[in-house]
Amino acid sequence: MKRPRVLIADDHTLVMDGLRRILEPECEVVGAVEDGRSLLAAAEELKPDIILLDISMPLLNGVDAARRLRDTVPSAKVIFVTMHADATYVTGPFARSVRLRLEAVRLHGVAERRPRGT
Repeated sequence: MKRPRVLIADDHTLVMDGLRRILEPECEVVGAVEDGRSLLAAAEELKPDIILLDISMPLLNGVDAARRLRDTVPSAKVIFVTMHADATYVTGPFARSVRLRLEAVRLHGVAERRPRGT
């Protein structure tokens, strides 16, 4: 089975190193960058399957970088990694998109399924 190709973007070296160590047994870590602009260039060149992305990065924050990644590498799955405990810090900029996706899931009955007896 093909291992997913992962690109890590975080301005904290310790976090990047930790993520790399966690992921490498199951994934191919194709690169690691420390700012949003470098992320855009690396994503276009490396074409990762998954991008682990910090929200707070220099030169271009993760939220703005994620918006641009939709055009650059539309097939890549973006996963935000953040120290912020408030989920609205992540979902706020994407609130309309998140609501639409949740509504689509509800329409298909996935979100509302519960085990019997609960």
